[in-house]
Amino acid sequence: MRPGVLLIRPDQHADPLELGIRDHGFPVFRHAVVAIESVNLAAEQLQAISTKNWDGIVVISPNAAREFNRQLEQAQLEWPQAKHYLTVGPGTAEVLSPFCQQPVTWPAQAFNSEALLEFPELASLAGENWLIITGENGRELLPDSLKKRGATVEVCACYRRQPTTTDVVANEPEWQQQVAVVLVSSLEQAQLFHGALSAEGKDWVNQTHWIAPSGRILDGIAELGVAPDCLHAAPSAMPSALIKTLLSLPLESWQSKTKETTRENAVNAPHSSTSAPQQETSEQVKSKDKRGGGRFFSGLLMVLVIASLAVLATGGWWVWQQQQALNAATNAEIASVTQRLEQAEQVTTSSAPAVDTATIEAEVERLRAVVDDRLASERAARERGLERLAAAQEDAAASLQQGQSQMARQLTRMSEQLRTSEARQGSHWHLLEAYDLVGAAMHRLNFEYQRDMAIQLLAQAEELLSTANADAYQLVIRQLRNDQEMLAELPEVDTQSIVLRLHRLQRSVRDLPLQHTLIDEEATDSTDRSDISNWRRNLAAAWQSFTTDLVKVQRHDGLPMRLDSDQRALLFGRMELQLQIAQQAALNHHQDYYQATLRELLGYIDDYFIAEQRSVEQVRAEIESLLAMNVEPDYPSRLLSHAMLRDLVDELREPRPINGGQ
Repeated sequence: MRPGVLLIRPDQHADPLELGIRDHGFPVFRHAVVAIESVNLAAEQLQAISTKNWDGIVVISPNAAREFNRQLEQAQLEWPQAKHYLTVGPGTAEVLSPFCQQPVTWPAQAFNSEALLEFPELASLAGENWLIITGENGRELLPDSLKKRGATVEVCACYRRQPTTTDVVANEPEWQQQVAVVLVSSLEQAQLFHGALSAEGKDWVNQTHWIAPSGRILDGIAELGVAPDCLHAAPSAMPSALIKTLLSLPLESWQSKTKETTRENAVNAPHSSTSAPQQETSEQVKSKDKRGGGRFFSGLLMVLVIASLAVLATGGWWVWQQQQALNAATNAEIASVTQRLEQAEQVTTSSAPAVDTATIEAEVERLRAVVDDRLASERAARERGLERLAAAQEDAAASLQQGQSQMARQLTRMSEQLRTSEARQGSHWHLLEAYDLVGAAMHRLNFEYQRDMAIQLLAQAEELLSTANADAYQLVIRQLRNDQEMLAELPEVDTQSIVLRLHRLQRSVRDLPLQHTLIDEEATDSTDRSDISNWRRNLAAAWQSFTTDLVKVQRHDGLPMRLDSDQRALLFGRMELQLQIAQQAALNHHQDYYQATLRELLGYIDDYFIAEQRSVEQVRAEIESLLAMNVEPDYPSRLLSHAMLRDLVDELREPRPINGGQ
């Protein structure tokens, strides 16, 4: 068993640092010595900050970034624009970057205000306006230094830290038994924690391993009296850096000491009854049965999804093959007409008897009718193919829904069986069922994007633990409530409005003006070509036009320089099909398919239409706006309550040494 880690950190909904530590098998004892309280800014102040153009903005801490963003969202305001966004370290930059949507810079050598002030951008600030987002009672080094360099500085304090150290002494016995590492990322919190300990607790903690970011924080902890060989510097305050330092610690001595203590306790403890192993064995058998049923239905669900994707891919390949066949037939017809024109020109040159122009025109009309018929049949076939694809998709969705319903019924039945069995044979059924409910909530959230259903499952797990033993599972119950609040605050993707905008675009693409070089000149030359007496000149002009276009085709990598009415209809049909695919991708939350179809549509607009026309600019701007939207909800892939329940279940299933460890 790995040693415990005492995490001195304020409460958060889903701390990635705590999740990462638990994933590596370390028990986590989190304790907050400060509470983050909001300092609500006036609406006029928020409005002025948001609309003003700043030369630079400095965000001091992750809590400052989160709290300022929360107040901006409540006021429905955007983050202010600035030439420079700066932070004192990468941890704050990681939180800030998704909020401001702008590049963020931080010092590379040391993560403090002193290193930040060495930036060349901050050397001369005469006449510039700078904003500092921080908490109350922060350090004055940064604002004072910027003012001395000529800048006008506004400090925005959007939160305060309230000490909460009343229960530190009460938790000391548990920490001394379980904890081997203290992890902290704030000097203020380290000082508050050390000062609240008893004399015995200080003796213990001074000989315990400490992990903190290098520089000012680690130096301040050393002044508290911690042994130098117990101080371990992390490169930064980012979770990855802190966890890497934790994994490099020499903790073998603590593990051996823990094993000796466990062996002594086992020798001195009274003998347990033989009913405990039997009860544990029955729990393991039921747990294996439940996992086996879950794997079966999960496999069934994956088979249905793969079958749906295979049907869609086969339909797309069939439509592409039909388009290729149509293009080949059209090229063959054009080559036949060209050959007939060459033969007519050769007969005319050799002073042969006059060619019947009416026959030639009739043949051309016949070929045109054949091409029109093939195009019409191809369109009808394509529409039938799309209808079959839609029907196949509906069948796959119905099968998937049926599988989900069956799986839900099976899970409900298994939950009822487990509840009944545990009520008769065990005392920990509520813990296992709560763990399964949270797992089902994560599945609904990550695979089906059903946020409300996930919240309901978490509420059921909370009610179950509260009814069973609220005092024993107080931390888990509180984290379940935090996860529910966090999920309720997540925004939902409005795919219906995106689909409506795509539908409006589908109606307007046929009105877009094509480039003049792509428009067939047949309509402008119809008057001259209709005159039978000028048929020689018309044939010569047609041959000259064909040879010129052929040279241009070779020069422009196969792109036709003129499109007839059928090719234009095919182009517009292709664009409408892309918009339909984008609508389906948005409804199904497929971000990759959605963006790929819109990018292909932008390529059609750039290649074939007049970019300077207002209608083309409006359509292109609308497509770029839709391309920037996210159709896939950004839900968390893991929940902290699930990790806490997993630790409790693993501890329950782990064999315990009895009868002297035998």
